[in-house]
Amino acid sequence: MQFIVHFPDPDVATRERLWELYLQRLDVTDPDDPIDIADLARTVDVAGGEIRNIVVAAVYDATAAGELVGMRHIYAATIGEYHKAGRRVPADWFGSGELAAQPSRGEHEARNA
Repeated sequence: MQFIVHFPDPDVATRERLWELYLQRLDVTDPDDPIDIADLARTVDVAGGEIRNIVVAAVYDATAAGELVGMRHIYAATIGEYHKAGRRVPADWFGSGELAAQPSRGEHEARNA
């Protein structure tokens, strides 16, 4: 016997609560690059587990660079999460879309291996 259980993706209000939940666990973020939770909830259409993955990847990348987590780390991690899932990053995301053209962390690591 097999079951397929559909879990609907969270709506904007739920995504906003999820972003807040995961980001509030950070002791401090970059005051010069503030994280816009409302914008993330509105524009980044992902599931709760993906939000968690994005925050974890952003923390990892910021820590590796010796920086505080800022919106730039969230953007890069979001793009990486989209690439990992095989989803196309919308060209109009994040202003000019230049971040969408950057390789994801995994692609970057593969090139430097």
